[in-house]
Amino acid sequence: MKKKVFSVVVIMFLFISSFSQDWVKDDSDNFSLKGVVDADSLLADKIFDISRMWFAETFNDADEVIDYENKKNHTLIGNGIISVFHSSGLANLKLYVKFKVKIQAKDNKYRYCIDNIYYNGVPISTYYGYQYKNNGTKRTGNIYTCYGETIEKTRIELCNLMESLNNEIVNSNIDDNDW
Repeated sequence: MKKKVFSVVVIMFLFISSFSQDWVKDDSDNFSLKGVVDADSLLADKIFDISRMWFAETFNDADEVIDYENKKNHTLIGNGIISVFHSSGLANLKLYVKFKVKIQAKDNKYRYCIDNIYYNGVPISTYYGYQYKNNGTKRTGNIYTCYGETIEKTRIELCNLMESLNNEIVNSNIDDNDW
C-alpha cells in the first residue's frame, strides 16, 4: 500500500512539474498553450472518457461546451471560459477569458492545445499589442505593463486547468471500486 501511494505521489509530481508551460506565439501574435503528456498504462479510450468527464465537471455541462467529439479518433474540441482580474492601477476588472480546448488521446499519452483566446471578446493578441509602440519598443508605465501581467495570469490559470485534467487522468489509475 505504501509503495502504491508513493508511486502516485511521484507520478503526480512529475505531471505537475510538466505544466509550467510557456506561450506559443505565431507570426500574427496568436497565442496558444500546447503539450503532450504521458499517461502510462492508460488506453486512448479511457483517456478520452476521462477527458469528457473532465469537460463536464470543469465547465458544468459537457453537452454545452463540446463542439466536436470523435471517440474513434479519440478527439474532443470544446469551448472553455475562465475569469482573471486585470489591474490597471485605476481599476480591478474581472475579465472573462474564452478559449478553445482540443484534446487528442493515444494509448499511454494525450496532447492538448488551448487557442482562440479572447478577453471579453477581444483577442489576446490585442492585449499583447497594447504593450508595444508602433516601432516595436516596449511601453513603460502601469497602464501598459498591466496587459503583460494579465496575459501571464491567464497563462497560469490555463496551465492550472490542464493540470486539473492531468490530475483526473492520473487519479483514474487509483482503484476507485473501494467506496
